[in-house]
Amino acid sequence: MSHLEAYPDDCARIQRVAKAAGYDITLAVACGIWELYSESFAAGWMGLEDDAHILDVVDSHIKFVKMCPHCGQTMPRDR
Repeated sequence: MSHLEAYPDDCARIQRVAKAAGYDITLAVACGIWELYSESFAAGWMGLEDDAHILDVVDSHIKFVKMCPHCGQTMPRDR
């Protein structure tokens, strides 16, 4: 089961917070950002905190996530 399937409400909240701040991101990219953030703590999925913290994570991790144009899955961006 993917994180998007396991945590749909969290992914939707991350996307809502990001869109309110002006980021035009898909649900999959929002989920991918949080996956990268969680992996940095060797965690399967970090619990969401307040909206300000979510936005900080989006701000600092969005540059590392992109969507595959062929399958729509998220993947690490070339660094």
